[in-house]
Amino acid sequence: KDLLSTFFFLLSWRLYLESLRGPTFPYFLSIVVFLLALLSKVSAITLPVVLLLSLWHLRQRPGTNAWPEVLKMSGNGQAPFIALSIVFGIIALLGKPYVFAVEQFGMFVVVALRSTAYYLQLIAVPVGQAAVHPLSAEFPVVSDVMLLLSLMLLAMISRLAWIKRRSMPLLLTGWLIYLVTLAPTLLHYTRGSEDILIGSERYAYLPMVGILLMVASAGVWLYEHRAVSQPTRVFLRIALVSLLLLYCFLTWQRSLVFGSSVTFNDDILRSAPLYARAHYNLALALEEAREPQNAHNEYAMAAA
Repeated sequence: KDLLSTFFFLLSWRLYLESLRGPTFPYFLSIVVFLLALLSKVSAITLPVVLLLSLWHLRQRPGTNAWPEVLKMSGNGQAPFIALSIVFGIIALLGKPYVFAVEQFGMFVVVALRSTAYYLQLIAVPVGQAAVHPLSAEFPVVSDVMLLLSLMLLAMISRLAWIKRRSMPLLLTGWLIYLVTLAPTLLHYTRGSEDILIGSERYAYLPMVGILLMVASAGVWLYEHRAVSQPTRVFLRIALVSLLLLYCFLTWQRSLVFGSSVTFNDDILRSAPLYARAHYNLALALEEAREPQNAHNEYAMAAA
């Protein structure tokens, strides 16, 4: 559902931008596709904000405040998207009453800050991956030091994007898109009485687009800046191709984890050996694979 929702989200975004050229058919089609994105997963409700950020980016002028013009330009064109987002948002929140629990608010804020920074690390340096990242003694992601480092990282990136908003506006646009699209996934930090989760890698699929926009903006600026020499441009080309090849290899290698339920849950336990749910799911998978003794051991671990 994450891949499907992301696909429809990006397609609706693209169709909406195409409708700015004049034709009305892409606009109505973008609304239909947005509905499909919401039906796939409700986290797509952030699309209206992303569309507004896109309009702001396209219409801004140096030395002027573009927001009034953007709001006027978007007009009623945003209304169907906003209406769909409100309806699906209400439905989703009604199914998550624990999100509003007062005693959970402090933990939500701490985990949200840490998760926002942790996803950046997973995107930039894809190591230590797992389908879910539960909070445990083996994974002290909300320690004082890690929380402080997370705050510093987010503050530094925000300040850089704001300072460079004139010369490199896509930095700020991409950073805001990352934060906006990541926000709904932060509500999944717990499922009521279950474990506290620092995150799940599939939640980064869509927000990663904002980071890629930032990287592309910085790359273009470096490549086109007059102070950058020709040998440096050649080096940048080689570095980019090498990085893409490395990420392609890591992606293929990572995909092997999803070959079966056994390899999938075993991979989770490598980073979170005390995660009871993964032990239980692995036991079920081993039982189906006709490995009763191994399944019994995993059931015992889950119970312990």
